[in-house]
Amino acid sequence: MAYGILGSLYGGLQMVGAPLMGYAMDLYSRRLVLLVSLSAAMLSYALVAVAGSMLMLYASRVPVGLLKQTQTASRAIVMDVTDGDARLRHLGYLSAARNCGYVFGPLLGSVLV
Repeated sequence: MAYGILGSLYGGLQMVGAPLMGYAMDLYSRRLVLLVSLSAAMLSYALVAVAGSMLMLYASRVPVGLLKQTQTASRAIVMDVTDGDARLRHLGYLSAARNCGYVFGPLLGSVLV
């Protein structure tokens, strides 16, 4: 049950954090939100690496759950800097890169570990 809560914590915090980060993108800049998102992910994954208890694992999921909106920020940046057919092409590249990461990331991780 503890692992189910751990998995659900991320999704629940994503639902809370997504509108907040979307508002921050509009209020400040998309680049700043992307940097904050990446920094939160780095902090969270570092906490996972040194976690010695389930409580520490729960705490590690909070920053990444609330603040990790890298895909949303990346799509918004692509939408801002491109137009017309180039926009569709670059959004396709972004989607292809994400999907390759989903397919090859675990494969590469299993080889490296």
